[in-house]
Amino acid sequence: MLALNKHKRMLPIPMRLIALTALFAIILSAVTAYFKKDQLEMQLLQQARQALLAADLPPVAIAFEGRAAQLSGPLADDYLVDDVVRTVSNVAGVRAVTHELEQAASEEAELRLALFEPEFENGLYIPPRFHPLEKYSLDAVQFAYATADLMPPALPVLDRLATLLQANAGIQVELSVHVDNQGTVLGQMALTELRANTLRRYMLAQGVLPEQLLTTGYGATRPIASNATLQGKQRNRRVEISVLQDG
Repeated sequence: MLALNKHKRMLPIPMRLIALTALFAIILSAVTAYFKKDQLEMQLLQQARQALLAADLPPVAIAFEGRAAQLSGPLADDYLVDDVVRTVSNVAGVRAVTHELEQAASEEAELRLALFEPEFENGLYIPPRFHPLEKYSLDAVQFAYATADLMPPALPVLDRLATLLQANAGIQVELSVHVDNQGTVLGQMALTELRANTLRRYMLAQGVLPEQLLTTGYGATRPIASNATLQGKQRNRRVEISVLQDG
């Protein structure tokens, strides 16, 4: 009888092991699915960027949620909207495309064009510093290594910027994301675009109006320091603000 009672007391142990094994399998499956989703979104983003480039179409902000693409930003000509949407829709693996693409006003279109013809000196990009808001420091806005996850010190800086934009509804700005020259060109562009989309989602969540904000990833195309040194690479991994309209 004593041996039987002992056996009964030991029965729950294997059951707990089975439950823990099942829980571990569920967690592992969820983590694997998350990373596969992130990898898929980056792959589709790269392919969409390449498709627009091959079609000689202007770059726009692209965000993927799974296989669904969201396009946003101004275009110089209204007829380009259908071309951009169709080109991204034709990328293999893309299942749906929605957009907030709009024709830019003439003055804004000129500003947009100027942004894609940046000023350089000795191969280094010269950021605009004409508007007082362009002097607002975003040095603390950094991301975890090789990810689009904002580091905690970035949040109060972005919150303060969101407050400034809310108090000046006539201002339209661009938040641009840059990296150093590590990795491939496509990888650099994809990473900065993902980070730009993270910035846009965060700022909109803080109450910034969509029409006030353009977020763009420029990869490593606009270095402000030499990538030959660690200090230079660190300076090139940055977020900048440019005022596009103040009315």
